[in-house]
Amino acid sequence: FYDGEGWASEPLGSAPVDAGSYKVVASWNETDNYPALTAECEFTIATRPVSATGAVSKVYDGTDTALADVKLTLGEVANDDVSGVVDGDDVSAASIASAEVTYNKADAHENLTLLTENEGGLIALTGLIGEDAANYKLVDVTATGTITSQSIDPGEDPDNPDPSYKDVKISDPADVTYNGQYQESPVTVTDSKGNALVEGTDYELFYSDNLNAGPATAIIKGIGNYTGEVTKSYTVNQAAALITVNDSGKIFGEDDPEGYNSYAVTLVDGQSPLYTNAETEELDTIGEVTVVRKGEG
Repeated sequence: FYDGEGWASEPLGSAPVDAGSYKVVASWNETDNYPALTAECEFTIATRPVSATGAVSKVYDGTDTALADVKLTLGEVANDDVSGVVDGDDVSAASIASAEVTYNKADAHENLTLLTENEGGLIALTGLIGEDAANYKLVDVTATGTITSQSIDPGEDPDNPDPSYKDVKISDPADVTYNGQYQESPVTVTDSKGNALVEGTDYELFYSDNLNAGPATAIIKGIGNYTGEVTKSYTVNQAAALITVNDSGKIFGEDDPEGYNSYAVTLVDGQSPLYTNAETEELDTIGEVTVVRKGEG
């Protein structure tokens, strides 16, 4: 066996196994019955086709920029039974540099297409490496990207936050004063750059225990490009009420005047009645009130 262009004068020590062009020469020495014979044949061991697949991911940041190199894995070529890496061979595909590709959209999504401005496509951004790389031919490269939702919740440990948390800030709702209505104390949600997130698009907002005086809760749930849940507390403070006792003066022996020993409960302005409670749809009461008359005579 001989190999190489021009066919080296020294034969190979054994049958060739690597990809390349070769010539085999067979010789028969002369015998009593036959003359010496020689025959030769040129042949090729073709490179073995392989395909490469890869994936890359990142947490949503509002851009289509890839933040990590695309690592590739070699495998068989579709509909080709004589393809793929032979067991034990040292061959792999070089990673595609992150600067060479972008995602085809910036929103959180799986199986996104990776785009490149290189005219040769993704296959031109990589190559085969390893001791046995010369025996293979890369014929196809497929790579996808995933953008995962960004968490609005840093987690329980501030020194070791959730990796998907990227410094979303949620304001604390302000305390309010009881007014008979369900009170949804507003919150603001901003990303790491201070841009306001949009309720209904980026997060949903729910309230509980926000009618009567006492602790109330705002629940913020990430949606769309955001995930996670954060609970914020605020207080519904008691409303100031005023009790006014009617004038109960009279002359001894006379009948009780109208409104004798009566009282009125109003808001602090002395004019407005207590609130109509949104849950009961009735005017609030403050329970039993006892009028105690103090004096002489």
